Amino acid sequence: MNIVSMGMKFLGPTVVTKVASMLGINNTMVTSLIGAALPTVLAGLTGKASSEGGANALMGLLGQQQVDSPEAFEAALADADPNELAQSGGSMLSGLLGGDATDALAGALGQHAGVDQGNASSLLGLIAPAAMGALKGEVSSAGLDASGLASLLEGQKDNITAAMPAGFADRLAGTGLLDSIQPPAQPAVATPAPAPAPAAAPAAAPGGGGLFKIIAPVVLVAGLGWYFFGQSPSLPEVPEMPDLASMADGVDLSVGDVDLGSEFGTVISDLTGSLGGITDTASAEAALPGLEAAGDQLGALGELAGELPEEAQGVFGGIVGSALGTIRPMIENAIAGSGAGSILQPVADTILGALEGMAG
Repeated sequence: MNIVSMGMKFLGPTVVTKVASMLGINNTMVTSLIGAALPTVLAGLTGKASSEGGANALMGLLGQQQVDSPEAFEAALADADPNELAQSGGSMLSGLLGGDATDALAGALGQHAGVDQGNASSLLGLIAPAAMGALKGEVSSAGLDASGLASLLEGQKDNITAAMPAGFADRLAGTGLLDSIQPPAQPAVATPAPAPAPAAAPAAAPGGGGLFKIIAPVVLVAGLGWYFFGQSPSLPEVPEMPDLASMADGVDLSVGDVDLGSEFGTVISDLTGSLGGITDTASAEAALPGLEAAGDQLGALGELAGELPEEAQGVFGGIVGSALGTIRPMIENAIAGSGAGSILQPVADTILGALEGMAG
């Protein structure tokens, strides 16, 4: 069981589209906000449950929670005033985590996804009932009391940590929101000065590619190709990722204020990072939220790609098709190497289907 994955089920494509319309931003931004907000909220609830009387307070709020399934959450979002629902959820979250911490989280989310703090705060208000709904569903099905709830969240620390987007934790330093899932800082220990390092090889000249910001993903994919292929000759070879940035050839791939090239590069980077940590069933479960988020983001990009001019659609499709040639064997190897096909195959089908649809 992965509590982050359970929470993500409350925040699927239908909800993303509804929230994007409510906030006046695109689906990709909403998905990025959710990917950072949900594990952070769960981390905060984990800390609350570990505090004196916190688990009892949390159980009391769960008892008042009416939404305990993704279907019920979608229905509530459709029937109720979304703004009222967001305000109610925001008040509940502030009561649990503290107003200052909640405001700090909204500010960090805004910076992370490139939206204003007001939109981030509204989304947080909708994340709260989704997170609480996932918890209530598990508490009800397992018949847990306050102590059981605290133990449940304690056991989910690794999953919550694994779902946190790279670098986002740094934006929350000093807020206390992540204290429950991060080890305490260790005192510095003096160490002998290291021996002089051998002379480094000359650095490669930096490439161009202002459009995609894809250099890091290319390097990462090359390393993962070694990881997946070099260690196990029985697995399919992962071809080297082509220079995707050069394939744009100056064509504008923007739809409104969204640069599809840059967004695609970010999703590919996140996707390869998630795939790179999969070695067994446990790591597959930990990577699942990141893979699901990548699938949702690719789906949103696919919708936007249909709005590109014909020439740009052809260029973008060729870029996606080239990336697909590397991503497909990486996914196949992750499934075969981990033995976690039952966990990974559904989200793999979503990712590959989205890429194939954009590739044309």
